[in-house]
Amino acid sequence: MGQEVPALVLWSARLLIFLSHALLFGLVPVTLLVLRPAFASANLATEDQGISLLRRTKIVVLVSLLAGVAGTLLTFLNNALEDASLRDVGLGFGSIERVLSNSFGQWQAIRFPLIAAIGILLLGRTGRWLLAGAGTSETPAPKRWWAAWSILSAALLLTIPFSGHAGAHDLRATAVTNDFSHLGFAATWITGIVALSYLLPGGWGRSSRDVPISLLAPAVDRFSRVAFWSISAVVVTGSINTILHVGAFSPLFNTGYGRALLLKVGFVCVILAFGAMNHFLLRARLNESLRTEQPSHHAAILRRNVRTELLLGIAVMATTSWLVGSAPPA
Repeated sequence: MGQEVPALVLWSARLLIFLSHALLFGLVPVTLLVLRPAFASANLATEDQGISLLRRTKIVVLVSLLAGVAGTLLTFLNNALEDASLRDVGLGFGSIERVLSNSFGQWQAIRFPLIAAIGILLLGRTGRWLLAGAGTSETPAPKRWWAAWSILSAALLLTIPFSGHAGAHDLRATAVTNDFSHLGFAATWITGIVALSYLLPGGWGRSSRDVPISLLAPAVDRFSRVAFWSISAVVVTGSINTILHVGAFSPLFNTGYGRALLLKVGFVCVILAFGAMNHFLLRARLNESLRTEQPSHHAAILRRNVRTELLLGIAVMATTSWLVGSAPPA
């Protein structure tokens, strides 16, 4: 007899997929728009701070690859178990073949070669090329390397809307395009938060006194602008998603899907409050500290804020993982 993967395990698998795919995609714009320019302006790419960032980035890439494989295996296994249960047979190659015969199973299966290709492309190279040429005499990474990373990670992220509610919508092209945009901007934002809270000096496990203000100030300044446009796009595309998948006002309150969506919106509103504080207050204070060459306690405040934002971002993705497993009202 077939049986499904436990609901909590399946929810965790979806969360792993969201987080891993988001980080593998978001590292490209965050590195190009925030990290490389910040290290170039501070001339620290070859110092301990640069070495630390490269080491931690390699950890993030490796963990993301493994999490993506684990999450996809669990969701694929669940689909096969569901098929076996419906047919009242044991799990076997027949169930796997039937999962692969539909578009949802095929989009999930496509993740395996994409993750393998990204792993081959990145492992062993991020340490050499991520900051190469960022204020140093090293030869920058080939543009085709960045292009390949961008294309492969975008294709990996695209498997989420195609294998989810957007892929089954009557307005499939509109729903998939909007959902992909929503995920892409959200991925850029949360990867930037990971960069500030973990990759840069002063991240988790280190004191804010270890943060060179010459590096932190330009990084925060650049990410603040990236985050503003990313969150703005997330709000717009999220509103369109609500129209596409909820369709009316009342289901937001009288359905489980709608209430979970409202919870997600609540998390986003709190994130916006922290983001506003970072953008309008702490960014100015750090830039002032950079100009006066004076130490600032605002670095520690920023560190606490971005940690809180990261936890809230994971809560948003956890809620999204639950929504993916629920039938939308529309």
